Amino acid sequence: MKKNISINISGIIFHIEEDGYKKLKDYLDSINKYFSSYDDSEEIIADIESRIAEIFLEKLDEEGKQVISNADIDLLISTMGKISDFEAMEEEAGFTPAGEPKEPKSESRSTNNSENTSYEKRRLYRDLNNQIVGGVSSGLANYFNADPIWFRIGFLLLLGTGFGLLGYIILWIVTPGSNDLKEDDSIKKFYRDPDDRVLGGVASGLANYFRTDAIVFRILFIVLIFGGVGIIAYIVLWIIGPQAKSLTDKMQMKGEKVTLSNIDSNIKRSKEEDLNPKGEGAFTKILLFPFRLIGRIFRALGSALTPLLLFIAAAFRIFIGAIISLIGISVMFSLLVTAGVLLGLHDGDWFYWSDTDFPIHIFYNTVPEIGILFAFAAIFIPFLYVFIAGITIIAKRKVMSSSVGWSILGIWMISVLGTFATVPNVVRDFRDEGYNDVSETFTMNADTVTLSIRDYDADFNGSMRYSRRNRRN
Repeated sequence: MKKNISINISGIIFHIEEDGYKKLKDYLDSINKYFSSYDDSEEIIADIESRIAEIFLEKLDEEGKQVISNADIDLLISTMGKISDFEAMEEEAGFTPAGEPKEPKSESRSTNNSENTSYEKRRLYRDLNNQIVGGVSSGLANYFNADPIWFRIGFLLLLGTGFGLLGYIILWIVTPGSNDLKEDDSIKKFYRDPDDRVLGGVASGLANYFRTDAIVFRILFIVLIFGGVGIIAYIVLWIIGPQAKSLTDKMQMKGEKVTLSNIDSNIKRSKEEDLNPKGEGAFTKILLFPFRLIGRIFRALGSALTPLLLFIAAAFRIFIGAIISLIGISVMFSLLVTAGVLLGLHDGDWFYWSDTDFPIHIFYNTVPEIGILFAFAAIFIPFLYVFIAGITIIAKRKVMSSSVGWSILGIWMISVLGTFATVPNVVRDFRDEGYNDVSETFTMNADTVTLSIRDYDADFNGSMRYSRRNRRN
């Protein structure tokens, strides 16, 4: 029996074995001591702890356990690296920028890993951890080792042809979902770069992704503006592209692994760029001046109008949710009243059936009660989901558990099948075939015969009331 200790890392509680606790504490103390002299040291340490928490969560989910062992601490240290390792490297070989090969040993290890995994049979899954709608785009990105944003853009572009929606639905149906897909941290991801932005950081983010100069994409967007595509493309990328806020995001933006050595290298490189900023030519400054001015205006307006816009968005969300909920509950109430009358729970004497074209007396004598119940459930449950969707929009959280939702969906499917099962019997009651021939002989006394047609107008006065209680068998 081993003693376990509870610790809090990045706001998450972990249970760790006592012998591994001291090793982890010494490791975190060395990180705090090394980075405490850096500017924004609290943010740097918070990013590192967040990455450590992610590694621990992945390990617990992968092995289905609840306690971090001493071996897990060793794996963490080998993954993130130790302060003493890259301190010794800097003393012996000097500063090496992140992203360049570090050691032949690590290269051979990654080569061996790639050789081992190349023979593994891969399967396409929907990524339920990073899903927006159904996890199709994130699943494809995981399968092809790419950024999900490019698959999402592809489906958006194909929506205009109709193939995008159809293809997405088909992949959603035929592809199984998984919560156990591992995300490769070395894959470059598109982020908007806030440090080198003119408007929203889209062009600089693309430059980091494709390892080129940001001016190339800025000129490209300016050229595309005259074609009417540049503004739309920029806005779309601005909306769906996340901003690289943390140091981890900025490293993933450049395709670098989140290790202590790379973190230290990025910080030093950022300081060097601040001390020796890369100059721009006069033509570039003139070309980008109006866009920088627009960017400053947008940022100023955003800071001033953000509270108002958030209030308007919240009010609009509540309004839409209330409308959806009202539609759902109104239809459900109408269905309940109608089902009560048709099942004989109420005679419906307050309603004049003669004013309608609905043959209620025929309905009573042909449709069985079980068919009414099935049809009621088949129509009622979708509007129940509509009502719950409205409440969910208002509350901004899930108000019904998955087990309850799947149970109601099962009841709905049974009710639909039951409704279709009762239809043939009802149709059979109205099926009739026959012929009626009437022959009459008229004596014509005149050479010219005039035929007049008399209109028949049925005029009913009074009211007709029918009830299942008075149904004649």
